[in-house]
Order: sequence, then C-alpha cells, then structure tokens
Amino acid sequence: MLGRQVRVYLVRPQISPKSLATASRRPLDGPGHLSRRSISSATFTEPIGRAVASLPYAIQHDIPQAILNFSSAAFPESWPVYSIGFFAFAVATRLLVFTPWAYWARKRKWRTKEVVEPRLIAEFKYGWSSELRDKLRRKGLTSREWLMAINDNMSIRQKELVKQFDCGSFKTTVLPLAFTAPAFILSTSIAFSASLLPEIASNPTLNEFFLALPTQDHFPLLPVGLGVFALLTTDIGTWSPKSLKQMNSIEAPVAEEETNNGSPSKIVEVKPHIIALTFSRLWSLARVVVAIGLPGTVQIIWFTSALMSFLEARIFSWIESRRRNNWGGNSPLIKMKIGQLRKLGVEISPDIPLERLGVVDYSTATPGYFPRPRQVGPLERARDAIADLSFRLKAMSPGPTSSAQPADHVRDGFVRVNERGSALKEDTAKQEEVKVPREGTKKSKKGMT
Repeated sequence: MLGRQVRVYLVRPQISPKSLATASRRPLDGPGHLSRRSISSATFTEPIGRAVASLPYAIQHDIPQAILNFSSAAFPESWPVYSIGFFAFAVATRLLVFTPWAYWARKRKWRTKEVVEPRLIAEFKYGWSSELRDKLRRKGLTSREWLMAINDNMSIRQKELVKQFDCGSFKTTVLPLAFTAPAFILSTSIAFSASLLPEIASNPTLNEFFLALPTQDHFPLLPVGLGVFALLTTDIGTWSPKSLKQMNSIEAPVAEEETNNGSPSKIVEVKPHIIALTFSRLWSLARVVVAIGLPGTVQIIWFTSALMSFLEARIFSWIESRRRNNWGGNSPLIKMKIGQLRKLGVEISPDIPLERLGVVDYSTATPGYFPRPRQVGPLERARDAIADLSFRLKAMSPGPTSSAQPADHVRDGFVRVNERGSALKEDTAKQEEVKVPREGTKKSKKGMT
C-alpha cells in the first residue's frame, strides 16, 4: 500500500452559456444578498465597532452623551444641532492637542534654518575653508579630494550643531506623531460611539443640513472635501517660487558610470522628500476611501481635522515667508565680523575641523589620501590601510634588484596619518635613506663601465 502511487484527476466543471446569461441577469439586491455599498461599509464599520466596544464606558457613552447634551442646550432647534456640536468638538480637539504640536515641530525646523545653517555658512566662508584649500593645493591634491574633506567636515559639524541646539529631525517627526495619533483615534472612537446612541441611532433618517449622521452619507461630500483639503495641505509646501521654478525647469540627464564589464549603468538618485510627498498623497486618498463607509459623525470629525490642518499650513507658510529673510546666507550672522563670530562660538580656526576629521596637520597629507572621520569600522580601517600601503609602494618605485626593501620599509615604518601627523615625515626620511645606496650603486656601475 505504501509503495503504490495515487493519481488524482481534477475535472473542471462545465458551465453552459445559458447559466452565465442567467447569472448576469440576477439582481444583486435580491433577498439573501448584500449590495456592494453595504459590503464596503461593513468592511470598515464592523472592525471599528468591535474595537470601540472594548473601550471604557466613559468613551462609549458618557463623552458622546455630553456632546449631544451640550449641542441641544447651546444651539436652537432650527439649526443642525448635532452636526454643529461635533464640529465644535473637532475644532476644540484640534486647537488643544494638534495645533501646539504642529507649532512645536515648525519652530524646530525654523531653528535649523535660522541658527544651524548660518553658522555652517559663516564657518565655511570666514573660517577654515580658504586656508585648508591653499594647504591642500600646495601639496598637489585634486579638487575632488579637497571637496571630500570639506563635505566630511561640514556633515560632522552639522550633526554637532543639530545636537547642540536640539533640532534633530527624528524627534521633530516622532514626538508629535506619538502624542497626536492617540488623540485622533480617541476622537474617532467617540464620534463612532455617538452614532450608536439612542438620540441618533433610533432615527436612521436623521439628516441635518446635508448630512446623514447615523449612517454613511449617500452623497459623499464630506469624504471628497476631506481628500481635497488633505491634498492641498500636502502640496502647500511646493507652492513657493523656488519649488515652482525647479518643477518647471528641465532636469539635466542622469550621469552614467561604467560597471566592471564596461557597460554603462545609470545612477539612480534617491530623493527622500519626493518619497515622503508621494506617501502623504496616497495616505490622503486612502482616508477618502475609508471615510466613505463610516457614519456621518466620524466624517464630520475627519473633515474638520483636515480643514483645520489646511488653515494651519497656510498660517505657517505666511509666517515662514516673513522669516525667510533671516535664513541661510541672508542671516545677520553672515554680516558680522570675525571677532563677533568668535564670541558667539563660531569656529574660525582651521585646527578644530582638522582634528574633527582625525588629521593632525594637513600639511603632511599627500595626493591620493582621502580624509576619514575618527570612528570607522574594522573593515573600513583595513581598506584604508591597504590603500595607503599600495600608494606608498607606488611612490617608492623600487628597482628590480631591491624588491624586498620597500616591503620591509613599509612594514616597519607604517603609521597612519590619522593617528600621528609626523609619521609621514619619518617614513619619507626613511625612504630617502633607502634610495641613497641604490643611487650610489648605479653611479659605481656607470663609473666601472
């Protein structure tokens, strides 16, 4: 029985064209069948209903009932009472929780533009850049190597200034999200619980103005408005003249580099801000799809939140347009004298940037040496050691008769420039001592001939 093979034959059922025609004429909303709209609504409402049912009684009943009682007592009956009440609740939640965190995040970004960037420009313009450039050019370094030293130092210095003035991007993004996301979920749960209260749920045809509070709106005006304001808020940062000029300009062709096999390969440039902008747009459209299947009370909360976010973005953009005159190269810090900059703690001496890069003195640097930061991994340290070794072997250019001497010289006198600046001078002195006997032997051979 174990050695036998079993064959299974799958038979495809035969479907006649008559049965397909009958199925196509079958109504979708007949008895025992659900409509497409009810299926999409249940997809979102049932999981949210189960999550809300597990919340405390105060969120399910007390807070929604207080909103309805306040609405009926504060506004006349001829007005859309419940809709105005939920609108006021959304505005209060936005002003108390979301707006302070949004202003806090924008203020940290403004600090980066007004403090960190001007200091970097001042250090580069009045400080060590010209002296360092002259030193490296005297030693014969190329412009590419000089730019690498400048970029390494500026990236390290920017991290130091960001940490000093406490304006890092990670904290600016994570902290507001960590505090506003629970508030958004809580307000959505309260609005969903309000749609289940007797004052609203007992009247399934309760319509105020153009809203259907207990059920989803048959004309999804609020979800569409939510998507419009969300997209406007996302793209409002791209309305500046500089951004519009970059969008209208023709981009240069992407450079190509050759691979190991000689075929050209295109360099793919990753732009994080474009990725974030695309994600925000997709999230705005996804919110529209979800909001269509939710009750009208939740739609009011989401629409009001998107509207308030749009107004906040416009106000912040107006403030930035007035403060942009003190950003970057337009900062008053750039116009100060060197003595005033030193009092403010701006680095003018080239010694500190050289120590930051791990090089004691750039006058000892040689062509082909690429400066690295102090903290490097073991693989990078080994790679740099091999590169320095190969460079020194090429510089010594040994003859065919003395092939063992350069290896002994490099093995005995090899010291990184990062660790001790005078090491290279000692190595060059040893190199000259090794070359002298070879020149003497050549002269003696010529004299003998």
